[in-house]
Amino acid sequence: MARLPKVGGDKGDWGEILNDFLKQAHDDDGALKVGSVGASQLTSSAVMTTAIGDGQVTTVKLADASVGAHQIADAAITEAKLSPEVMTLIGTGVIADDSIDEVKLGIDVRKKLNAELADASVTTAKLAGGAVTTGRIEDGAVTNEKITDGAVSESKLSSEVQGKLNGDVPDDSISTAKIADGAVTPNKISGLGAIGGIASLDLEGRLPDGQVPSRLTATSLNRAFVGEGAPVFHSVVHGVSVGPPATASANTSALSALLSSAPSGAIIQFPPGTIYLTDITLAPGKIVHLRGAGRSVTSLRRPSGVSGDFITINSASSTISDLTVEGGRYQNASSPDMDNICVNAPYVNLQRLGVNKASGSGIVLGKAGPAIVGFYSDIQFRENRGYHIRTIAGSDSTDGMWVNIEGGYSGRSGVRLDLGSQNMLNVHMWASGMEDVSDNHGVWINSTNNTLTNLQCETNNGEGIYVTSNRNVLGIIRSWGNVKRGLYLTGTANSFTGGTFERNNVGNTATAVSDAFAQIVLSGATRNTLVGLVTIDSTSTIGSANPSSNGSPSATYPFPGKSVASFTAAFALREESGADYNNFTGCRFHDEYTLSGTNPAYSFAPGVGHNDAFSAVDFGATAPPTQTVVSGVVRIPSFSDVVQVNAGSTITSVIGQRVGRRATIIFTGSGTGSVTDNGTSLKLASDFLPTPGSTLSLVSDGTNWYETGRSS
Repeated sequence: MARLPKVGGDKGDWGEILNDFLKQAHDDDGALKVGSVGASQLTSSAVMTTAIGDGQVTTVKLADASVGAHQIADAAITEAKLSPEVMTLIGTGVIADDSIDEVKLGIDVRKKLNAELADASVTTAKLAGGAVTTGRIEDGAVTNEKITDGAVSESKLSSEVQGKLNGDVPDDSISTAKIADGAVTPNKISGLGAIGGIASLDLEGRLPDGQVPSRLTATSLNRAFVGEGAPVFHSVVHGVSVGPPATASANTSALSALLSSAPSGAIIQFPPGTIYLTDITLAPGKIVHLRGAGRSVTSLRRPSGVSGDFITINSASSTISDLTVEGGRYQNASSPDMDNICVNAPYVNLQRLGVNKASGSGIVLGKAGPAIVGFYSDIQFRENRGYHIRTIAGSDSTDGMWVNIEGGYSGRSGVRLDLGSQNMLNVHMWASGMEDVSDNHGVWINSTNNTLTNLQCETNNGEGIYVTSNRNVLGIIRSWGNVKRGLYLTGTANSFTGGTFERNNVGNTATAVSDAFAQIVLSGATRNTLVGLVTIDSTSTIGSANPSSNGSPSATYPFPGKSVASFTAAFALREESGADYNNFTGCRFHDEYTLSGTNPAYSFAPGVGHNDAFSAVDFGATAPPTQTVVSGVVRIPSFSDVVQVNAGSTITSVIGQRVGRRATIIFTGSGTGSVTDNGTSLKLASDFLPTPGSTLSLVSDGTNWYETGRSS
């Protein structure tokens, strides 16, 4: 066995013993024998990068498992130190698990590995214990997709981490920057959509029925604050829901309970869909706002077998908005006169509503109490058996403010104002009066002091506009295609400014030339003012109208339409029954004589209209009217300051006086008559003997006529 020579011994053998010892690890040339340096001969960190030639560390040089993590200095192995076969073996499994720590690799190797490793190529077996630290993980790098469901169990977490997760993680300590996009998916959330869990939204962004977020009660869920803090109560949470007619009783009971318990000022929010209810009453002393999801989206509808009015508002300052009220007239055909909305309180607000199919009227003001100063806007009416709008006489329901009102297919007149002081802007009524032979007008004003602006009445079964009271103001009017007259007026001191009356008297199917078929009729009307009115007639046809086209039963009196290409208005203007002292300014009345054959196109009953005032009125006449002398008296008609009289007439008096009025008499025909100064009402320079073609000019002081000139 080789050994070192002993000091003080081995005399004579010292050299041979030393050579034997050296030959154990060296060749004859002094170099180390192959395999003579094993892992046990190397100290920790003994092999440095500078001591290894590029490509010199081959698998042949290394004993199996001879190089462990402790034998390699940090960053000693660079990519250049590895032979091609070693580079190949890195991915084959020859290198022992946990043998290469990150700190053992050169910087270039680390970069190489970080940049080129494919996803999932580094398994946990390849990582040394503690190799992956928090500092090595980029924020957001560990996404939900990188972690297998259930891979991180509680046992994998240290007790310290478990403690932090269970109760020591402060609120708001996990920022969104620490969570990768898409990392928190619905299946990662416990209790999603469950009662007491976390709420979810449906595809339309709404909270599905039955879901109540944790930490919120039903009351707090339904409370939202608008403006000054009106609480919102969603009806579905309180048992009022969309459903078939059979749900009406339960819905009505639930809504009644909600109206009773909700505080004053509460908003009751109805969902999209049709909700059946038997009746609704808003009691006095509490402000309530009923609100839907839109006029064409939410519908409150009555089933069959009900009685009484549908919605009764006895609560001042309450509101109904954004829904449609359907009264079930066809389901309750044997129960007429049940109104859709009855307003019996002041300051009520009705907005963006559909008011349809009442067996009675659509909206009634003052049926059981004064509905003063109400606000009604953007309301559409359809197929109400009674009136679309009615005010009750004597109820003090004055000063209503109406804007953007449209209605079709009413049973009686579209609007009937039996109590006045209503202010209406942008009103359109058509196909009114389909269930009544006489109460069938577009708008019937039967009260005083109403103001209507931008009013259109078309294809109604009676008069377009029917005014039977006093001191009303109407402006910007269009009344056309009505079965009767465009305007029928019996009142006093009313004002009409700017309007067109076109193709009315559709009921004149025989094209009769009758006073009854005038476009505008003043019957007993006095001291009214009509400014800027125009009448038009033509042979244009007008289509018929019937609710049955909308899938509803046929009307008793459907609008007939004007199917024959003919004129239907015999006169532009007719005054009768004592009508007088009316003022006409800037009007155009001259199309109707095409049917009547008379020119100009007016008709005055005997003894009426003598004191009317006409200024800049165009009757379309081609010649002055001819007046007949009766018992020596000739009248200057109110509608013309120039008249023709037969020259053979004897005139002792001229009537038709008005302060400042000037008149001219043109004498025509044959014969020789006389005009005599009577010493009182007719004052001439001298008696006048007219001849054909001569003229006599006069001026009035309101009582007498004075001559201003003559020609012979």
